[in-house]
Amino acid sequence: MDQLMWAPGGGMRVRAGGAQWRIPGDHLVWVPAHTEHALAMVGSTALLSVYQRPEVRPEGERFARPLVLPTEPLMRALFRELCAHTPEGPEAVPAERRRLSFELLRELLGSARESHDALALPVDPRARRVAEALLRDPADPRPITDWAAGEGISAKTLLRAFAAETGFTFAQWRTRARVYRVARLLGEGSSVQDAALRVGFATSTGCIQAFRGVFGVTPAVYHSRERGRA
Repeated sequence: MDQLMWAPGGGMRVRAGGAQWRIPGDHLVWVPAHTEHALAMVGSTALLSVYQRPEVRPEGERFARPLVLPTEPLMRALFRELCAHTPEGPEAVPAERRRLSFELLRELLGSARESHDALALPVDPRARRVAEALLRDPADPRPITDWAAGEGISAKTLLRAFAAETGFTFAQWRTRARVYRVARLLGEGSSVQDAALRVGFATSTGCIQAFRGVFGVTPAVYHSRERGRA
């Protein structure tokens, strides 16, 4: 079964399909069927989940991989209703109303824009400062030795913090931060070449390869799909 997860009032750390995210409370996580995943609650005591058969998932190839999607008031209301009662419960929602709620939620998911701001951050305060600096300016070219020196720690300590607390090496994490910023810049009208240079890629070819590694498609294909959803 496909799973849609939401932790209202807090957030969660989720690892799914090779990605790891820090999810704020106003975002949902989509996990397709047969995807190994794990989560930990962060500042929230409630986890709501909606399960559905793969054959009725929202349209689009992107729903074949884990996604982070922002919520909106109607989406949250539908999610709460679908999770509030079971069909057999004492306050059971009529089957037709549940079906309509589910169909509307499915339509909203299909048109939602994917979030690119949910990279997991290290817990270690020194590594976290480095990560936050890179999110502000992913084009910063400094090697890890310089970042570590700025925090008064060894490069090995910084590497260990990123690997243990984000699921990625320092280089992998920075590449993802750059790719996510490229996706946002494309949505704002930038060309691939301009976006690649702005986030620190040496060439547009390197950017395209990294982008494909994260999203499974080229920036041009991704942007075309996002424009179609808009």
